[in-house]
Formats: sequence, structure tokens, C-alpha cells
Amino acid sequence: MFKEKLVLPTKILNKITSTHLLFLGWLLIFSYFLPYFFLGNNSYITVHDNLDSNFVWLSLLAKTDIFSSPNDILPNIMNGLPMAAFPPKLNLTFLFFYFFHPLLAYLLNEFFVRFIAFIGMYLLLERHVLIHWRRGLSFCIAFAFSILPFYPLYGLSVAGQPLLLFAFLNILNKRYGWQEFAIIALFGFSSAMLLSGFFILFFASGALIWFSIRTKKFVWGLFWGIFTLGCSYIISEYSLFYLQFFSGFVSHRSDRTFEWIPLLANLRSTIKLGLQTQYHAGILSTKYIIASAFLSFFFIKIKRESTHPLALYPVTLTIGIAKQASTRLKFLFSIVIFILFTVFSWPYIRYWLGDSFALIQSVNFGRFFFLLPSVWMIIFAISLERLRVNGFFFLAVILIFLQFFTIIRSDTNYLRNVRTLLRGERTTVGLNFHNFFDEALFQSIAQHIGKNQQDYRVVSIGLHPSIAQYNGFYTLDGYQVLYPLEYKMRFRKIIECELRKDQKFQRYFDDWGSRCYVFSSELGRSYLIPKKPARAINDICLDTKAFKEMGGEYIFSAVKITNPEANNLCFEGYFETPSSYWGIYLYKAL
Repeated sequence: MFKEKLVLPTKILNKITSTHLLFLGWLLIFSYFLPYFFLGNNSYITVHDNLDSNFVWLSLLAKTDIFSSPNDILPNIMNGLPMAAFPPKLNLTFLFFYFFHPLLAYLLNEFFVRFIAFIGMYLLLERHVLIHWRRGLSFCIAFAFSILPFYPLYGLSVAGQPLLLFAFLNILNKRYGWQEFAIIALFGFSSAMLLSGFFILFFASGALIWFSIRTKKFVWGLFWGIFTLGCSYIISEYSLFYLQFFSGFVSHRSDRTFEWIPLLANLRSTIKLGLQTQYHAGILSTKYIIASAFLSFFFIKIKRESTHPLALYPVTLTIGIAKQASTRLKFLFSIVIFILFTVFSWPYIRYWLGDSFALIQSVNFGRFFFLLPSVWMIIFAISLERLRVNGFFFLAVILIFLQFFTIIRSDTNYLRNVRTLLRGERTTVGLNFHNFFDEALFQSIAQHIGKNQQDYRVVSIGLHPSIAQYNGFYTLDGYQVLYPLEYKMRFRKIIECELRKDQKFQRYFDDWGSRCYVFSSELGRSYLIPKKPARAINDICLDTKAFKEMGGEYIFSAVKITNPEANNLCFEGYFETPSSYWGIYLYKAL
């Protein structure tokens, strides 16, 4: 009777196909996203390197011609920057913003990114990595990978790597058609070359050389896959290539200087990167992954129930799987070590050679770390399979649940959204999307000024310039990965006195400078200052003449400036609403 009860669930499980699991994954990811769609503008969304930059760039670009020239100017930021200095328009992420409202575009893009992450990891593990427990384990690892706290505006740079590897492995195994090349092209038009594409091309080219030598035949399929990816980047990011090599544009990045980093401090940060990955690539705590790999190596249990030749087959198969898994784990750990060694070495390469080679100044080759989340999750899958095959099924399940818990816990914005939704709150609480940009508040400031926004320029103190940019103001300041070096030198005159007060600030601006902000030595690097508790700047020193020469007229400050007269500034008014996060002090240059 007991055996009969077990037969039915087994038959049902056997009837579950990959299509069923992919559909279930779609439903789970959709369910995972419900808090964002229910909360809408009241959702908590990452600010750093997201709402303060990429989100606004794409929002502004979406208002321009989709087929604009690289030399066309976007006038809203820094007195006008070439289109080539912004994210490429021939990219799927941009198209979401072009056709939808910015917040909806952001959420649709994130859903797309996570769904591709799930499909890619599932297909990769189920078809090429796992032998036993393929569907169930592939599904669990794929869903865990899909809910990593990716930066969605980086597109498929991280989330799409498993699907890309799936396509390349199909090509290597000579089981491919136009679909594989379509996947490769999709990755090229949905990711950033400087974030992950360059490093993927590096490994893919190494694989081409390796397999060609090993088989003594040139692997043309792999070559054409690499060629497709390279051409996709050249087409999608043609404006960046034009800007760097044909326009005579001199970027502020060319003026960077690099400090010596103490060996011990660099070693600690590199080890931390290996244990937790880097937040731009999606934070992934690897303690349970490393634990599963360790256990799969040293606590293998092989049952030998009989010496009959037929009975030895499962044992032989288990040993074979263990050896194959061991080889793959060693190979993947070698990749991890190579990546971490590159990350560790890069600061010193920049220090010694950065002044001699423009490429070293402009490109961060330490970004190999963008490959780490995918590699770690594949290691996790192989380790768990090895544990399961050798009789540690429940231990593998426990490790999966612990990893799920760790991943969800690392996404602080998602947890805040869930708590807000469960408490039934629909009002603007804290620094959510609505309160960050606060369109009503800044509209009241624009009405007070009473002039066409394109006729004057503003800067911000204590809040990100992206807020003013999103609300239609034209700013002298901004957070830009590319802008002219000449502009940096001109803007520096405005804040030169403040920079002299603090060497850390001076190095931050002079040696890096991508945040071209009006700094205050009293505030530090604080750009999210709320109206309560009230704060003030008592001794700010700005060159108002240089500010006006660049077209500057108004200053939005999140704190009160107590010495406006000393800076030739006139207080124009204070703006807030009962529910606003910001309290904005408006000053006009005299």
C-alpha cells in the first residue's frame, strides 16, 4: 500500500517537462515582481549608480530621435554633451524607455532581464552541466540566479551570461542553428561591452585557441559565434567607438591618476569580492556555495551493496560522475582564481602604467568580476548534484534553501517593498521613487522661477543633480562616465575653494571626477540629505563668477546656506510639502 502511494507522485513528476518548469519559473518571477507593480511610484528602487545616473540618462535620451548622430547634443546636462557619451540607443534597454513611461520601462526591463536569467541558467544546467537531478536542481538554481539583486539597467551584462554560454556550448558540440547566433546577437544588443562583453570575448577567444589546438582543427562555429558577438557590439555601441577613436573627444577619464593601494588592504577587498561578489554585478554571498563544494569534495558516500557485476553499474556510474564533476569544479575554481588575481593585480597595473597608456586609464580591466555570479552558481549546481548522487539529498536541499534566504535577504529594496505592501501602506514613506524625484515639489520651484527651463542653468547641493534633470531643469553638474576634460577644468573653478579645504575631496574630484558635483566640505559626500533633521552649511566658499560664466543662475540646496552674501547669492525661498523627503532652499547668483 505504501509503495502504491509513492508510485503516483513519481509518475506525476516524470510527466513534468522543461516547458512546464519554464512556465512555472515565469509565474514565480512575475509573482516576485508583484510588490513593484502594486506600489508603483511608491516602490523603493536603488539610487546609487541607478536613479542617480542611468535611469535619468535613458529617460532624457528617450525624448530625442532614436536615430540621432553621435555628434548630436543632449543639452540638459553639463551645457550639452554628445549623444555618444550616454548609453547606446541601439540597445534593448533603451527601447523600453523609448516606448514606455520611465518607471514602467524600468520595471518591464527588469522583468525581462530576470526572465532571461532564469531561462538561460536553466537551459545551461539542464542541457550541458548536470547529469542527475537535472530538471529539479536546474530549476532551483535558475530561479535563485534570477532573483539576484542585478542592476537591471545594465541589461543582460550579467543576467544573460548563462544563456550566452548555452549558445556557445551548443556551437562547440556542433548542435546549433540560427537560434544560437540569434541568442549571441541578443546578448550583444542587450548588454554593455565595457561591463562584461569585453571579458566574455577574452574567454571565448581563449577557448577558440584552446579547442583549435586540442582538436588540431580550427573551430569555425565558435569563431563565427565570437564574430557575431563582436559585430553586435560594434553596431550597438558604434557611437562609443566613434567618440573614442574618430571624434577628437578628450574625456575627463584621460586625466585620472591612481594611488598606491596597500597590499594587505587590497588583499582583503579581493577576498571579500570573492566571498560576496561586487554589488554592480549582483551581490551573491558564496559561503553556502563554498560549503557545498567543500562537502562534495571531502564527504562523498558511495554505497557498495553487492559485488555482482550488474550491481556494480550504479557504483561505476557514481564514480564517473564524481570524477567528471571534480574536473569541472577544479576548472571553474581556476576561473574564479584567475578573476580574483586579475582584480587584485589591476590597481597596481594602473598605478605603474596608467600614465603611459590611454587604454589603461579609460577601461577598468578589473571588471572581470562581472563574470563571478554566473560562475559561482554553476559551481553551486555541480556541488549539489554531487552531494545528491552520493546520498546527501537532504543536505543539498538545506543548502539550496539557505542560499535562497541569503539572496532574498541581500536585496534590501525588495524587502522594504514587501514590508510596505504587507503593512497596507500606499502613501509616500521614506526615500522611495516618488519622493526621490518629487515632481510636484520641483514643479513648484520651476513655477516660482517662472522662466523657460532651457534659458537658465542650475546646480544642486546635498542632492543628486539627476533629480533636477529628471524634472526638466538644465544642469551644470552631473554624474557622467564620459564628459570633456575641458569642462571638468572649468567646473573645478566653481568648487576650487571647497576642494582646498579637504584633500580627500580634492583627490576624489581630481583623480576621478565622474561626479561633477558642487561639493561642500561640511557635508561630505552626502547627496541624500532629508529636510528633517534640519542641517546647515555655515562656511561654503564658491566662485559665483565662474558659475555665472558657465551660465549658472540658481542653486538647489537640501540644506540652508548661512553665508549666502559671502558667495554673492540671494535667498529666493524654501520649498517643501508635508510628505516630501526634501526641503529645498533656492538661491540665485547675483
